[in-house]
Amino acid sequence: MNKYPFPVIGGRMIKTGIAVLITGWICLYFGLPPAFAVMTAIVTIEPTVIDSIRKGLIRFPASMIGAFISIILSSMFGPGALTYGLAAVLTLYFCHFFRLQEGALVATLTAIAMIPELSGHYGYDFLLRVTNTSIGLIVSTLINVLIWPPNYLKAIEMRRHHFQKNISRVLSQSVQALLYSSNKGRSHRVAYASLLSELDELFRLLAYQKNESVFHYMNQREKRQFILEQKKLILLQRILFSIGQLQTINKQPNFSTAAKETISDFSKDLADCLASEDGIIAERQYETLAKLSFYLKPSIKIRELQPIKTNYNFEPASTLYIELLFIHDCLEDIEQWLTRQAYENRNQAYDQPARYFK
Repeated sequence: MNKYPFPVIGGRMIKTGIAVLITGWICLYFGLPPAFAVMTAIVTIEPTVIDSIRKGLIRFPASMIGAFISIILSSMFGPGALTYGLAAVLTLYFCHFFRLQEGALVATLTAIAMIPELSGHYGYDFLLRVTNTSIGLIVSTLINVLIWPPNYLKAIEMRRHHFQKNISRVLSQSVQALLYSSNKGRSHRVAYASLLSELDELFRLLAYQKNESVFHYMNQREKRQFILEQKKLILLQRILFSIGQLQTINKQPNFSTAAKETISDFSKDLADCLASEDGIIAERQYETLAKLSFYLKPSIKIRELQPIKTNYNFEPASTLYIELLFIHDCLEDIEQWLTRQAYENRNQAYDQPARYFK
């Protein structure tokens, strides 16, 4: 989705550089070794402020554990290979024991890097590492709060629109593969698995935006956009699951040529609506739906599986009709939400903060 042929320096990269610069300057100003503080500042810049604080509260005690283990082992065995190995193993073990897994990497690096730097005054060395770690955590968290607060709404909108185009293509491929055996293949199944990963990433961005609203308020328009994107993704998730149901049909339904053309036209209408930005359902789609109901609605019946008489499932033609109809209903819901948002954007003020979500 990047329109440039090379990676672009983003806000998070710049904030990391600023945090490292300020952290290093503070340490050098007070005569402290900057390496540990800078290392902590680098890993503390997270996608959201709340993640930076939460993980910082984990990494701080984890780093203390690493420093303490490094001092104990160095005093017992000296700066040898055995000390390095035991420091890594014991630091990882105690981080997992105290459920500080997210700080295990920083703690292990701290323990290993401290061994050759110890001066012999172990109490002083321990307090020095704690101070360095605190400086890195505080500076990086403040930078994340004050400079370029992350706003994921635009990224969510762009990725969601790209996701809709991909899901519309997979829908068409799945229906065509079901109607015409010559078109069967694995490409649409592989694409379906890729869509599941895209959907997970979109929901993760939504979670980031919701967490970020605790520290950086969203106005009413941004809140409405967030709710709309959330509703859209839920409906797109249902559509994606329906496409997965179509791909589970392992027996090609026996349709007439006219029925196949109608099903193909309706799936194309659904795909075009999915790929469109406005989400408006064309009148032609309703007309094709009426024809589709004429061909497929009478075929809805439940097939009894023998010998277990209580186990039932739908015929392939029935499954196809039900899933296509369900996708159409989801698109109608998306259209209603888009219409509602457009009306609210025209009739409500945008400057009121919206902090909490129901």
